[in-house]
Amino acid sequence: MVVSALAILTLPALIFLRLGGGPILGGWSIKAFCYALWDPVVAWGVILGMLWAARNHWSQAAPISSWFARNAYGAYIVHMSVLAAVSLVASKWRLNPLVIFAFVGAFVGVSSFVATSLLAAIPGARRIL
Repeated sequence: MVVSALAILTLPALIFLRLGGGPILGGWSIKAFCYALWDPVVAWGVILGMLWAARNHWSQAAPISSWFARNAYGAYIVHMSVLAAVSLVASKWRLNPLVIFAFVGAFVGVSSFVATSLLAAIPGARRIL
């Protein structure tokens, strides 16, 4: 994680230094080579940092996380039906597509879990969901 944090700080220096010509995001240049090395170092550091934080700080289950865990598979099964219905309604809206995308995504995510929770109240449905 320390190496990753140091690598994050080196990218601005890499961009502004005049290490040969050429673009940083591709091609055969010193900058592109350094960026190709920098990217996985930072990514692995962030991933390992998140795993460390999850193990050390978020290892106790909260009631809401237990509820999500109980209903996750059912939400996976139900979400396509909910998504189709909400998308059909949202297709008639005259808003920015990114706003529609954000709303539909959030609404379908929550609605899928709620629908699964309601369906699980049906006798025998919990074995499937």
